[in-house]
Amino acid sequence: MHSTTLFAVSLFVIVNALPSTVSARPRCTGVFAKSCLKQLFRCFTPAGSCTTETEVSSDFLQTSVTTCWENGAATVSTFDVQTRTGTLAVTNAKGKVCAMATVVSTETGVESTYVRKRRSWIISTAGDGALTVTCPNRKVETYSVEDLAGAQPGCTGRGGACQTGSCP
Repeated sequence: MHSTTLFAVSLFVIVNALPSTVSARPRCTGVFAKSCLKQLFRCFTPAGSCTTETEVSSDFLQTSVTTCWENGAATVSTFDVQTRTGTLAVTNAKGKVCAMATVVSTETGVESTYVRKRRSWIISTAGDGALTVTCPNRKVETYSVEDLAGAQPGCTGRGGACQTGSCP
């Protein structure tokens, strides 16, 4: 039962960490104006409406979540319930991988380690959705759920809910 609950919470956090609908030119303002996340997600420019497709293996031990946008940008995550680990790939509209992350789930949240151009960002997502980011220069940034509510995905890699459906 505990692993099923953990799976549901982990899947929820991963899906909510994925970006959603954005404008073609996201502007990073407010608390994100100087965020190191802008550099991480710089080549990720989703545009138009988004769709999230979830696939669960027949034994319920693995899941895959793909979020795609009208312009072709996408995020693809996989998660293994038994090992509590997964991966996340962020691609731009041309299919180029912008960033890759390894994901580890714990009782207190999810830690994603992104690598882009030999630099690493560690994003810790608490159970309530708040983020703590450790930047490549070791600077630590903290964002509340309220901070994240209005953020552009191109600035933070996060967004609101997408419609459920199939991705091409």
